[in-house]
Amino acid sequence: MESLEKRLPPLKKLIVFGLFVLLQLISAVLPCNHAYADILIVPSRLRVSIWTPIDEHPLRKDLPGEGEEFYMPAIRNLRNIGAFYLTGMCYGWTFSYTPGDRARGVSEYFECIPRGNIEENDSRMLWTDPTFSDNRITCWLEFERNSSMMANREMWHKMWYVSASSRGEGSVYDGPEGMKNSVLDAIKNAVRDYAAAMSKNKPKEVTGTIVLKDEDPRIFIDSGKYVADLDFFLYVDKIEQYKFY
Repeated sequence: MESLEKRLPPLKKLIVFGLFVLLQLISAVLPCNHAYADILIVPSRLRVSIWTPIDEHPLRKDLPGEGEEFYMPAIRNLRNIGAFYLTGMCYGWTFSYTPGDRARGVSEYFECIPRGNIEENDSRMLWTDPTFSDNRITCWLEFERNSSMMANREMWHKMWYVSASSRGEGSVYDGPEGMKNSVLDAIKNAVRDYAAAMSKNKPKEVTGTIVLKDEDPRIFIDSGKYVADLDFFLYVDKIEQYKFY
């Protein structure tokens, strides 16, 4: 299929470029600082590649619509999902997981709560280099972490944690929520797999904290679903066992 970049008229590309410039002005972005040479455990500036479908239903082949109104939903989705990823990298989530246990009549339960929040209009979010291909916009998101975020990140390098990799799924028809759900599903699967490896019997509850690693979120579409293939720092506070088997 011919790429969207080739099919977009020059005027449409100019409109989208103008929208990105406008978003930067509205956000009052802080000056760029590319001092990656500082001796830190991790660099203070995050730089990740983010994408979103231009059409709200990414499996569609036709792309109707003209002008700014056609692109604004996708740009809003970029900011929404970008803030979600940054929250996961800078703060992470606390979780509580109970495996399903048919013998005990226990249903699977999973709760994941952000430890902080980055708003989608945060002035430190800088969007650059938008590109177009196959019904999607991809661009770079840069974000300068503050001192407390850096202290939190460096703490993870000093404590005992597990490097975990996992996949999760979410429906493409849920828009940006489908992408988020694929990330949360990957978190649940990472915790489940860790608990299964550490406990001979299904535990009553697993609690802890999990953080996205500083790298591009790997999310793609397969069979009508968003699939997230992600790497985490995982710290387990407690694995509580049933008193009776």
